[in-house]
Amino acid sequence: MDLFVGRYLSGEAQVSDALFRNIGGGFADVTPTILLVEGASHGVSWADFDLDGDVDLALANNDSAGTHPLYVNGLSAARGARSLQVLVLDGQGRWNRAGMKLTATAEDIVPAHPEGYRTGRILDAGGGYASQSAQPVHFGFPSWVTRVSVRVEWFEEGQPRTATVSGVELARFQHQWLVMRLGVE
Repeated sequence: MDLFVGRYLSGEAQVSDALFRNIGGGFADVTPTILLVEGASHGVSWADFDLDGDVDLALANNDSAGTHPLYVNGLSAARGARSLQVLVLDGQGRWNRAGMKLTATAEDIVPAHPEGYRTGRILDAGGGYASQSAQPVHFGFPSWVTRVSVRVEWFEEGQPRTATVSGVELARFQHQWLVMRLGVE
């Protein structure tokens, strides 16, 4: 996952935000010039606004004359297709609960990657000041992954619960979400 840092100093409207790309084992500063020009942001939201498989960035600028820019991720369509967005609903149709753990595991057996691939997310309840990132949970995968299983772990009435969906074909869920309904038979 990449990292966006929204900065705010009381009384200073033009403190620069920063965008860092995860390069495996560290981060590289990839803050675009346009982001530096816009000034500091209070609200930060990540969401796939255009449903192309990559997450985009919406900001609420701090300056009273500021803007609310949307930065559209220019990831290639081929790389965006290697993603999966998972929305978890409870039995009453309510959205994800904070603290849920989602794990996606590659089901592909590939000799070049005998260790397989697994990634996970802990669901939080919000975003930051004056913002809310969109659900669903977003996963990105290496090019050799085509099919995954998704496991959700949560607590309900003080008891640990799990639900798993297997055989999820990434190609089937391009431009749409995988919706998991918990407690619905």
